Amino acid sequence: MAAVYVSNLSISVGADFSQNFTLADSASDSVLDLTGYGHSAALRKHFLATTSTPFATNAGVGTDGVITVSMGATLTSTLKPGRYVYDLVIRTGDTRTRAVEGTVLVRGGVTR
Repeated sequence: MAAVYVSNLSISVGADFSQNFTLADSASDSVLDLTGYGHSAALRKHFLATTSTPFATNAGVGTDGVITVSMGATLTSTLKPGRYVYDLVIRTGDTRTRAVEGTVLVRGGVTR
């Protein structure tokens, strides 16, 4: 897995958020078996920001290559509307690989 997949997201303040990513091995173009991999994802206002908001990550059945990133309504309620950046990193042993990255548009809501 060498290529970084770019996917831009949209999150509504005060709403539950969830997004599935199916990761592939770029050498064989087959689904990446995530068994034994660690994973984490975070949202920041910009790349150099010192604070971040974590996504929950879940690989479910590791052999299907799917990782879900999610954030509950309680956490999205703390976000200020605007543009952010995020990435999803997978780990095996001492190797860390950025698998997905992109921008996030956090949209404010009217109904409370």
